[in-house]
Parts: sequence; C-alpha cells; structure tokens
Amino acid sequence: MLNAAFGSLVLLAGAVALIIKGRDLAAFFNALVLGPVSGRELLAPVFSFALSMLSSFVIVTASSISIEGKSLWILRSMPLAAKDVIDAKRRMHLLLAGVPAFIAFAAGVIVLRFDVVEMLVTAAFVFLAIEFFTNLGMIFGLKIPVLDWDNEAVAVKTGAAVTLSTFLGFALTAVAGGLFVAGVVACILLKIRLIFALLAIDVLLAPAVFLIRAWIYKRGTAVFDAL
Repeated sequence: MLNAAFGSLVLLAGAVALIIKGRDLAAFFNALVLGPVSGRELLAPVFSFALSMLSSFVIVTASSISIEGKSLWILRSMPLAAKDVIDAKRRMHLLLAGVPAFIAFAAGVIVLRFDVVEMLVTAAFVFLAIEFFTNLGMIFGLKIPVLDWDNEAVAVKTGAAVTLSTFLGFALTAVAGGLFVAGVVACILLKIRLIFALLAIDVLLAPAVFLIRAWIYKRGTAVFDAL
C-alpha cells in the first residue's frame, strides 16, 4: 500500500515545502515578467499542474486488481457486486490522493494568496485531474492485471497497468500545459485574465472524466466478472 500511495507522501511533503518556501516562490513569480505576461498570473496554473503531476504518483486503482493476485477468487466469491468492489477501490484511491492534495492545495491558497477565481479554477482542475487518474488507473487495472506474482512489489511497481497509468498521468499534465500556452495567447488577444485559460481546460477535461467513469461502471463491471 505504501508503494501505491507514494504520491500521497510526496503531496504532503509538497505542502510542507509550500509552508516553508511558498513566500519565496510567490515573490519570484511576482517579479517575473514575460513580455505581456505577468508572472503573478502564471502562479495559479503552474501550481495546478504541479499538484496534478504529483497526484499521478498515487497508483492505487492501477494496482488494486493485481494486488489481489491468486486470491482474487476469494473477493469474487463474496456476496458483493462488481460495482461495489470497483467503487471501494476508487474511493480508496480518491481518499489517498484527495486528502493530501487538499492539504497541499489549502497550503498553496493561503501562502500564495490566490484570489477567489484562482482558488475555484485551480480546485476544479486538481479535482478533475485526480478523478481522471483514479478512473484511468481503474481501467488499466481491470484490463491488464498481473495476477500470477510471487512478490506483491511486482504487481505494484512493474505491472503494465501501473506503468501506463503513471505515464498517461504525466501526459495529461503535459497536454494541459500545452493547451494552457495556447490559451494564454487567446487571453492576451482577448485582454482577459490568464486564469481563464485554465478554466477552459477544466471545461474540456470534465466530459472526458465523465465518459471514463461511465465506462468503468457500465463495461468495467463485466470485465471484473470475467477475470
């Protein structure tokens, strides 16, 4: 479990680092000027992407089926619907990723002094990113589990589900960063705050999160029953 929730420890460490060095970070961005772009306006989006990337290190759902190993039959023999099993694993991931992320987020809001708009848009992005990682990991965990291991570290550290989930977690953050750069150009042309570029990413990400979650509860249950 510690290996699967390593990202939780990293997020908590990030929260401590923010409390200690957050003011220095804010001062750096406040002094930063990139042409027509104020560094202060980049602070909330950069903070969002950092929390997103750190959250992708939590791999609970990606390894949750593999960790059952050859004992999976015991879980399947219990009077539990596949939906309930999947829901329990998702909730565990959301708990282990969401609580530390909230602590880090709260530290950032207070120390970096975000305004209401920055706080709400950043919170939405971080929540959607964690939900996306949770669901994506669950899909890979269901589709490509490793059940014949002799050491559980194999299931947690080297399974294809974990590797793909972590890689695509980084990819999501990278794509969001690329979209944000494009959004910055649009914000400059429209003469609006850069935080609205992150809001546009939230709007694009929300349907993807919904569709993946819907697949898990409609098709993923059948995949679990067939394991």
